[in-house]
Amino acid sequence: GAPVVASKPEGAEAKIYRDIASKVWDRVQEERGATEAAVPSIVFE
Repeated sequence: GAPVVASKPEGAEAKIYRDIASKVWDRVQEERGATEAAVPSIVFE
């Protein structure tokens, strides 16, 4: 069969997948920011 999101992009199931993807992306961005903040700067003089 065809993927639900491809066959009915405006359907309820597709909305659920988009909501999940949005939450995952938000978490990835948060983790990326936390990782960048936690890494010390190395300065060569």
